[in-house]
Amino acid sequence: MVKQNVVERMRQLQLMLFLIVVTLLLFGGCGDAGAQEGRITLKAAVWQGRDNGDFLRQIEAFNENNSEYYVEIVEYEYPESQGDLYERLTKDILAGKGPDIINLGSGDNPMALAAGKLTEDLFPLMEADEEFIREDYYENILEAFSLGDSLYTLPVSFSVYTFAGEEERLGAYLTCEQGENGNYHTWTVDQLLQCCNALGVDGKEIYLFSGMEPKLGTFGHICYASLDNYVDWDKNQCHFEEEGFVGLLNFADRFPQEFAWREDYSFRGFFREGKILLYSAHISNIWEMVVAEELFPGGKIVFPGYPVADGQQKRGGAVARPWGDFLCISAASSHKEGAWEFLKSFLTPEYQSQVMGIPLLREASEERIRSALIPEYETVDGEQVLKVQYEQAIVEEESIRLTAVSEAQAQAFRELIESVHRCQEMDQTLYDIVLEEADIFFSGDRTAEETASIIQDRAKVYMGEKIR
Repeated sequence: MVKQNVVERMRQLQLMLFLIVVTLLLFGGCGDAGAQEGRITLKAAVWQGRDNGDFLRQIEAFNENNSEYYVEIVEYEYPESQGDLYERLTKDILAGKGPDIINLGSGDNPMALAAGKLTEDLFPLMEADEEFIREDYYENILEAFSLGDSLYTLPVSFSVYTFAGEEERLGAYLTCEQGENGNYHTWTVDQLLQCCNALGVDGKEIYLFSGMEPKLGTFGHICYASLDNYVDWDKNQCHFEEEGFVGLLNFADRFPQEFAWREDYSFRGFFREGKILLYSAHISNIWEMVVAEELFPGGKIVFPGYPVADGQQKRGGAVARPWGDFLCISAASSHKEGAWEFLKSFLTPEYQSQVMGIPLLREASEERIRSALIPEYETVDGEQVLKVQYEQAIVEEESIRLTAVSEAQAQAFRELIESVHRCQEMDQTLYDIVLEEADIFFSGDRTAEETASIIQDRAKVYMGEKIR
């Protein structure tokens, strides 16, 4: 009797487990819950292997609070190359089976995907939404990520990539532009090369950046956010045979072929001694901008950024890059308004206050600036001393320790953000083409002009294949 009771209980337990599994399948993450509750299901694409934690948590919060739409996940296996990933995504969208929402992550801006008109222009959705006030956000950053007059990709937050240097050394080679919220400096490729020639920058005694850069490293670092000088995705054109690009190849060719360590090298020491012309800054908060200022021995610091094309000085040299989630809506989606409702949930004050990087919402960014202005104190050995609020470690050297920022630094940070009118548009495949051919040039097998011509031909073929 006891044995029969145990068997019966086991059967009951199995039945209960079966019912639980069925319930989870019906109401769980496969999307049927949305249908059961009368909601419209939206599919959101993410890449396997990436940290999608914040994105998944926001999906969960959206599904709990929205009565009209329900978001489910579609995972894409991340291939060996980014180009293969976009190719597969393109095929799915064109076949009408692609996702409604795509989270590109914080990778490089897929301009080829946007130029192919495979993602939806977000500006009309913003304008049609009476609850959304575009002026509350950094409009220049939205425009930086736009293609022509259309915004196909939305950064939830961003960081700024730029070059910093002493105005006393760079000033004669810079162009000063007047912005809506202050002036900013920029320069063309020719101005950058003139400055380097005048100051004797050769990668042997006077360095361009923070170390002993070889030819390809120097060239690739400048091109990292300057390829858009020679590429127009909107018009499907490229111009790598221009004199500025050829000059950039020849300039990088004067540097050493390989990385060469110096026994007397000191990161901070070389800056103090004037051996380094520029600091390549990645700024995701106000403290990182102040770090750039701390590196140089004194005087006013300017941020001319990456060199721009002739006639494009007003766009500025600093570039924006997405930090964290980078969202877009498929042009083939049947529920674009619902997809926009989901994207908009990342732009609320509550969400923007907790993002990494610089918030897209102005007030959330200003709150962080105000916080950095206020010094904090702690007790050490019975005495009140200023608390270090930010520390930048430097390998085997004294770190940079910051306690608070000044009003002047806060204003400089605001002006830097407002000066950004470009995003980092690098298409990885195109960048690889440029570096591959440049490396052959640096080996001495062809001239800079021949190299530029080959890059031009390969780039035209690639762009033609991407935009049909």
